[in-house]
Amino acid sequence: MSFFDRVTGNKTSKTELSVEDAKLVDPKFSAKSFFKLGFAKLGVICRVNLFMLLLVLPIVFTLFGIAGSFFGKQIADLTTTPTSHLYSHYNGISAYENSASLDVASTAHSIITTVNVDNVATIILKCIGLIVVFTFGPLNVGCAYVLRNTIKEKPVFPWHDFFYAIRKNLRQSIIFGIIDLIFLIAIPYSLMWYYTRAFTFSMKMLLFAMIIIALLYLIMRVYIYLMIVTFDLSFRKLFKNAFILSSAGIKRSFVMVIGVSVLLIISVYLYILLKSLGVLLPCIFTVAFGMYICYYCAYPVVKKYMIDPYYDNEGNPKEAQEQQSV
Repeated sequence: MSFFDRVTGNKTSKTELSVEDAKLVDPKFSAKSFFKLGFAKLGVICRVNLFMLLLVLPIVFTLFGIAGSFFGKQIADLTTTPTSHLYSHYNGISAYENSASLDVASTAHSIITTVNVDNVATIILKCIGLIVVFTFGPLNVGCAYVLRNTIKEKPVFPWHDFFYAIRKNLRQSIIFGIIDLIFLIAIPYSLMWYYTRAFTFSMKMLLFAMIIIALLYLIMRVYIYLMIVTFDLSFRKLFKNAFILSSAGIKRSFVMVIGVSVLLIISVYLYILLKSLGVLLPCIFTVAFGMYICYYCAYPVVKKYMIDPYYDNEGNPKEAQEQQSV
């Protein structure tokens, strides 16, 4: 009930109150609405974080395979070998030449250690990590669908909505997930390559250009996942529209980058100051909250340029309504 209604004694109907009070997000998708919605839907965000842990499980098994042990139980075969790679060279030289300095060097490099040797079990564990190639895209699509519905303030059933989005967009999500992984691996490698060679002005400019390209792609991928769960578009249109939306919504894209950067800085400081909390938070909250920041910034741009001009509030095409009215 507004202040005017209180003064005049007018009463607003219960239906109007319930609809008005239920809206947490204002039409401008402001920062105030961001925190109101995030606090109200904290449980949903934590569930989305749980979904992203499914992505980590295959990687954990791969790490077990690399370590050669599974919860303290040795699974890899063991063998002994010199710790230094130069031992074989000194050993070969000593077969043809004898000297005190050579003996000292050979002895220094002949320290023996125990190392793991792959067997069937460790190879299987390492190969399990390859599952990520095929699950990365679907998991991101499922989380994007749940968070998009949360931002739209639609009824959310996290587990049902998550798997529904994956079933509906399985083929496209797998293909783009592979493309996305390739870019996410190539970007850090390229940045490090240019950074280590940035001694001249031209290389510094190339490094700066690579940083811009990396930021642009990281923003575009948010729009791409959002469009996959919202529209039926080809890959060419997904990339084209993502580039246009990233440019058209440059203010919100800038806020997206700043928000995620602040979240990462806070996470790093928490890990340094309170290591136990710093390790626990990414497992229950931080990853999904970063995704929530991205989609909250991106969805209003998609809504403004791709939904509002062509669809009504119920999701029906406006062109069909105009033809029916004629």
